[in-house]
Amino acid sequence: MKKLLNYSILFAILFICTACPYESATPIDIPKFPIDENLIGKWEEKGKDKSDKGKNFYDMQKLDNQQYSLIENTLNENSETFTQKEFIAYISQVDGQNFLNIQAKKKLQTFMLYKIDFSADKKQLTLLPLSEYIKEKFTNSKDLREFISTHKHLSFFYGQEMVLLKN
Repeated sequence: MKKLLNYSILFAILFICTACPYESATPIDIPKFPIDENLIGKWEEKGKDKSDKGKNFYDMQKLDNQQYSLIENTLNENSETFTQKEFIAYISQVDGQNFLNIQAKKKLQTFMLYKIDFSADKKQLTLLPLSEYIKEKFTNSKDLREFISTHKHLSFFYGQEMVLLKN
């Protein structure tokens, strides 16, 4: 019984703390894939109910032929204004699966990594951040790519899913 209680507490803690993505000093690779026009535009975070829709949104624009300019707009509920953060993003592929490398413009030495999937109609985007519980550190993209290739099929390799709807 005590063992079950300990597992329940551990699960609750892991569930609460899954919002932050893994941060890497190394990207999966350099920008080399052409931009996907389906990513360009405004994306709203899908909420649990209709009142959540539109609280946070993302504006993705073409920066160059391989990179995107990404602006995150987060609603400050106290003042009903939006706080903006600017990022640079680009797509990498590992075994045919798309991943997004994202860097804050003010923190260019760190990458947040997300597995991305489109719905069939390209109007819904699912983002799965690599889990913040990954402890490995990488000094080169080759080793990071191999690590992702080995573990990308495991559900606990990812943090909490975020679903975005194209506006």
